[in-house]
Amino acid sequence: MRGQEAVTLGVSCPVSGTVHQTMEWLRHRWVEILIVGLAQAAVGLVATWSLRQLLAHEVAKDVGIIIIWLAVMAGGIALLIVRPWQQSEKTIVARAAELYENRTVLNELRKGIRTELGTASRLWVAWPGGTTVIATVDAADIRRIDRMILRDPYGDTLADYTAQAGRSREDAASDILETTRIARREGVNVRWLSKPLISVVFGDPETQHGWFRHEVILPYTPAVKWPSIVISRSSYPALYEAMRDAYEGMWHESREPGPEELGSG
Repeated sequence: MRGQEAVTLGVSCPVSGTVHQTMEWLRHRWVEILIVGLAQAAVGLVATWSLRQLLAHEVAKDVGIIIIWLAVMAGGIALLIVRPWQQSEKTIVARAAELYENRTVLNELRKGIRTELGTASRLWVAWPGGTTVIATVDAADIRRIDRMILRDPYGDTLADYTAQAGRSREDAASDILETTRIARREGVNVRWLSKPLISVVFGDPETQHGWFRHEVILPYTPAVKWPSIVISRSSYPALYEAMRDAYEGMWHESREPGPEELGSG
């Protein structure tokens, strides 16, 4: 079913087969074809001359020459077609991104937030409230989080978020306070942001194999319908760095909650 599949996004790979595509291929690669053809001819001629000098039997010479020319031709074809095609396939795999159209699909295919957090040794997160996460993961998973950004329960943007998410401000503020208390007990560095916030989870953000999952907050839509996209650093390094810069900006603009703001819980 469409709703139970993660959509893999990636660069497209043209498949030859039409006259137009063939002409385009020839137009862009005629220099390489010429060079490979000349190299094939040179190798073939040298090999033919060598065989004629080494072999005495005429039939053996003819068979050897045919085999050599077939091998030379196959090598040229491999250079011009097979190798670029393999590189293109690798490019598709390397630049793939995962799109999950809602939270239900995300939980089914990524096996829930607890499994997701367990795939990384260190994490940075930014969540509107994080209550669902805190309620479903254990202390060991929470301790993997180095940075946690939540909405400021006393900030002006909380009212905008609750109106869009269909929640009361009081309930959302209470959830944020509880999430903060639990996370801080596990040693997580928690900060509050009173400015616009993007929902994102970074796995191993300071390594070359880092990744992020961005959940798109759709205004006036239930959270269960919010889509997510997963990007790895190796797939889209520029996009990865841009998202990390955005996170760093939120971190810089956020603040540490004071003890008097948290209360006793």
